[in-house]
Amino acid sequence: MLTTIYVSCNDPDYYFGLRPVVEAFPNAKVIAKPATVDAIGGNVEGKLAVWGPQLKDNGPQTLAGVVIPTDANTLDFEGNSIEIVDVPDRHDRRYLWVPSLEPVFGGVLVSSASMSGSPTRRRPKRGRLREGAK
Repeated sequence: MLTTIYVSCNDPDYYFGLRPVVEAFPNAKVIAKPATVDAIGGNVEGKLAVWGPQLKDNGPQTLAGVVIPTDANTLDFEGNSIEIVDVPDRHDRRYLWVPSLEPVFGGVLVSSASMSGSPTRRRPKRGRLREGAK
């Protein structure tokens, strides 16, 4: 059972396709950090104007077709609180931190090679990423 959908970035790649997922899982909540929600709200109409004609039936055509996430700073998974942590100096980039288990999930930070520990960057001392979690 899908209970939560986390939108990690304000790019339409991350939220334009949510309508069929939400229809398939109507009880799932869609969340994002407040800054991401604000950024989506601030640029969604422009994104619709550009991408609607190109996506046609494969994407939203009106604002009503776009699923806008609700504000959240944490999510829960099997009794574990997962913190959505801002990365200093990285606009709209975050990672997930599970304090009880101590893993970091990097999302777009990893795929864009901007997360510490990626092969293209020098690995920082342990604890550097956690500074943003406090």
